[in-house]
Amino acid sequence: MSSEKLTMHLAGAARPWPGLCLAVVLILEAGAAEAQATPWQRDLELAREELGSDPQSSYQRLISWELEAAGDVAYDYWLGVAAVRADQLDQAITALERVIMIRGNHAGARLELAGVYLLQNRLGEAAQQLDIVEQMNPPPAARDAIARYRSALNTRLTSADATTRSAFSMLAVDAGYDSNYLNYPDSFDLFADTPLQGLAILDREATSYSQVRALHFRELRGLSESQRTEWVTSAQARFNIEDQADRFDASTIQSSLTLVTPVSESSEFRLTASLSQLWLDGSQYRRSTSIAAGWQYNLNDRSDIRMRLRLQDNRYQLANNDNVGYLFDTVFNRTINDTWQLRVNGSVESESLDSGAARQGGNSLRQRADIQAHRRVAGSPHQWVFGISHQRLRFSEQDFAAFNQGTAKRRHDSSLTAHAEWRLEPSAQWRFSLRGQHRHQSSNLDFFDIDQSVLQLSAEYLF
Repeated sequence: MSSEKLTMHLAGAARPWPGLCLAVVLILEAGAAEAQATPWQRDLELAREELGSDPQSSYQRLISWELEAAGDVAYDYWLGVAAVRADQLDQAITALERVIMIRGNHAGARLELAGVYLLQNRLGEAAQQLDIVEQMNPPPAARDAIARYRSALNTRLTSADATTRSAFSMLAVDAGYDSNYLNYPDSFDLFADTPLQGLAILDREATSYSQVRALHFRELRGLSESQRTEWVTSAQARFNIEDQADRFDASTIQSSLTLVTPVSESSEFRLTASLSQLWLDGSQYRRSTSIAAGWQYNLNDRSDIRMRLRLQDNRYQLANNDNVGYLFDTVFNRTINDTWQLRVNGSVESESLDSGAARQGGNSLRQRADIQAHRRVAGSPHQWVFGISHQRLRFSEQDFAAFNQGTAKRRHDSSLTAHAEWRLEPSAQWRFSLRGQHRHQSSNLDFFDIDQSVLQLSAEYLF
């Protein structure tokens, strides 16, 4: 179905239908009336009055107050409604998402957002919003609107070109500084306290780097009507600027396919298969294939928990490193209030060497715990992310004698990493960020006592 035909088909679903629109709007009239008297209140009333006859004027009247009024539920809702009818779909999404972030049970905002997603052919997201509204026991007028959207949605899903439900791509460039790309201690003499002292001193080295990244996401129909499939392909290449560091230039390409099956209204099961390839200095270094099973449960409209079990096969250019990895991780997400979001993650990962493989240290066990806080103020393009993580790494065999003056030991590492990131999202397409990170690692082997700082500036474009 062409975009022109789709627009015509949605004329009763995502464009103003005066009688029905007014009825649906009245559902949230009480919420809109909560706005207290403000300098922009009179313009809000005028914009609502002229919405049906002159949506462009209504939109322009409201958008002029965005810096002052963004974050007010009534203002953002009516700005979103006017933006839809003035064909400013990106602005509509921004405004309506602000409403939902503050008041998750705002049925009118979710209904409008579903209409925008339909126009942008983001069918999976449209269906999700309709499912949420239907769970709110909407009144008859809202049910009529939902039925119109469902009709348009089903037409798209059953049409010949409905294999793809939604898709987006991302291109990014990064510039950064790495204070310790070799992961060396500040200075280490391999032959300290021996007649060869001073012949092999390893020092920490720094480099600046540039990086390019690309990602494509596509949501497809699943094996049944209730299922969906997510296909993600990504690529990344890092180029170290310093001459001695270019042998550590790394490139990665990865692709994954996930089948998502709803288990209940609040939970879903995910089965993922993925393949990745890593090159180091232009030469093949490692190929990994994995399969993972995950489960997500929404505790309420502010919290969810996710669990995953993954089996991964790692094949290296040097076969003595070949291993099979097992990972179990759990993630808890919590929206604390209108400004702060919290993410807590814990994982356990083991690597078991293949028969005949002879990697230093043998099998390994890695335990990790992370906590991250995300600050986002409604109406502001600025965001902040703060995080800290602790990791423990244990090897099973006594080894690493070359790094311990000839004495073999079982290596035990413990590291603490802290990061802070500033993000700027001036539009729905552009994102910029500045991230700083520092890692301190201590070990029972002095050679693996490491400090590393990384600073990175990024620009991303979504389309």
